[in-house]
Amino acid sequence: MAPPPPVAHLHQSPSQQSPTTFLTPSNVPSSSAPATYSPVDDDGSNALEDLFFDRFNGVNEQVDTLETQLADFVRMLSMSSAAGAAASRIQVTRQNLQVMYDEREQALAKVVVHSPLLLQRTSALLAANLQNMPELWARAYQKLKLMATHLKSAQDNLVTLQFHVTELESLDKSPNDKLCTLQQTIQNTHQYVANLRRNRQDECVALVSFSAPLRVRVADELNEQRRKGLLS
Repeated sequence: MAPPPPVAHLHQSPSQQSPTTFLTPSNVPSSSAPATYSPVDDDGSNALEDLFFDRFNGVNEQVDTLETQLADFVRMLSMSSAAGAAASRIQVTRQNLQVMYDEREQALAKVVVHSPLLLQRTSALLAANLQNMPELWARAYQKLKLMATHLKSAQDNLVTLQFHVTELESLDKSPNDKLCTLQQTIQNTHQYVANLRRNRQDECVALVSFSAPLRVRVADELNEQRRKGLLS
């Protein structure tokens, strides 16, 4: 995955049968859900999805931290002087990890249910293509973690770039090379953010397709939201 675009500084110049989906027919999104969803700029159109992704990202980070701690304790276990302490810590850390794995699954299920396009795409997955492959889960979650880091960097860059544009326009309202460079960089960064959002959604759909427990979480969350009358 390419790193975020750098900040420009001022001194730089088919079958006829209906497909079977993993969600039951009663769980398929209603026709009121938008047919298309454009994850483009930070103009507020992604606010709800980003809110649930932020919660998911926080849990994903905690899982990563606990997995690192567990690996450290396992290494300590090989040292006779620290074996006793390491063994007890390993047990506690594994218990904490299981809790966080469950929380992460639930957090991602909420992302899917509260994102119109993700809900539509996952509901349309063909049952024949669904699998349960635990060996792929860790890599998928790591990719989502990396995307979150790059997305935050790009969004921070946009804030800085826009500040420079505003500052430059206040000094000289006429077009100039520096302003054009900044505006082009902003456009490129917006496109990078849009690509990241699409890639992030693709990864979520893939993860749903090869994680049976996650599919159960999504279906349960969708039913719960409908029971509360929050989704039609």
